[in-house]
Amino acid sequence: MGRGAVGPPSRYSRLVAENIDRLRKEAGIAVGELISRAGLTKSYYQSRAGLQMPFNTNDIEALAAVLDVTPAALANPDPALSTELRIPVSVISSR
Repeated sequence: MGRGAVGPPSRYSRLVAENIDRLRKEAGIAVGELISRAGLTKSYYQSRAGLQMPFNTNDIEALAAVLDVTPAALANPDPALSTELRIPVSVISSR
């Protein structure tokens, strides 16, 4: 038995769907090719991309593999949030 409705998409769900589409376009991959290579059906993908249902972690992993990015990069709609700041130890120890 399938799950019922999960409610309206969250802001995060919308951003993840937009990120998937942005990365797909940057990679120059057509939607049909992405769906096929990720092992998803058209209706399944469209229900997630159309925000009727959220992408799950298995979807994220499969799509990330096709797009040649990490699942974290795919699920993180704000690249600025994943930027590392590296400060040399000498700068920290001099404080």
